[in-house]
Amino acid sequence: TTPCPTPSGTQALPLGDLGNVGGTAAANKAIMQKVAASFGWTGAEWDALDYVEMREAGYSLTAKNPTSGAYGMAQFINGPSEYAQYGGNSTTAFGQATGMCNYIKQRYGTPSAAMAHEKNMNWY
Repeated sequence: TTPCPTPSGTQALPLGDLGNVGGTAAANKAIMQKVAASFGWTGAEWDALDYVEMREAGYSLTAKNPTSGAYGMAQFINGPSEYAQYGGNSTTAFGQATGMCNYIKQRYGTPSAAMAHEKNMNWY
């Protein structure tokens, strides 16, 4: 398998069968769950990540906030290019999930902490 390129401080994940582009919300959710599991985020941590994602983009690869320009599953403010900053890419569900998980790990440590921020501030 080929690892994704990763900037300093991000986790490299093997592509394996997750290198597809995703598509439906259900397919994107399944990919996100596999990426999350590679971080050790199962059970309550997976539930927290799912909560954040459902509030942010509902597993849509092309969700765009009309006010801020935030884009994709992670709703990165700087748009599609920000996924690369966190070791992912904006063109696949795997790339977006990787970027989002690396961002959460770097900024909050865990999805539970990201969820607490989301509940308090309505953004993560």
